[in-house]
Amino acid sequence: WAPLKSKAPNEKINAEETPAISTPTALDSDREVNPDLKGYVTQCNKVWSIRYKELQAYRKKHGDCLVPYRGHGKLGRWVSRQRTLYHRQKSGCQSSMSKERERKLNGIGFDWAPLKSKAPNEKINAEETPAISTPT
Repeated sequence: WAPLKSKAPNEKINAEETPAISTPTALDSDREVNPDLKGYVTQCNKVWSIRYKELQAYRKKHGDCLVPYRGHGKLGRWVSRQRTLYHRQKSGCQSSMSKERERKLNGIGFDWAPLKSKAPNEKINAEETPAISTPT
């Protein structure tokens, strides 16, 4: 990677001067990727597969994919990142969330918007809610 030479603020950049950079929008192994990025993409796919398997194990143990952000190592952060990438993709932004990954996560019951999935009239169990003391 080579940085572009500085240009005056209103000077146009010549397309011939800028190197073509091929960055994958979805890190799929079947996608054609710039050879310079092949190792990076392969590593990302390996990490994704490892976290996906961890999520499957979490789901088997807990019955859902609602991994807390803290307390479960890298898995909680990874789950949060998958939701972010999914929502970016759905809003038309560039994202590495591929259809294949989305399909896999949907296949294990992944909740893309866990805060919205609670019913608004769902009763709160008083035992789960900490007591709030109010001054009298």
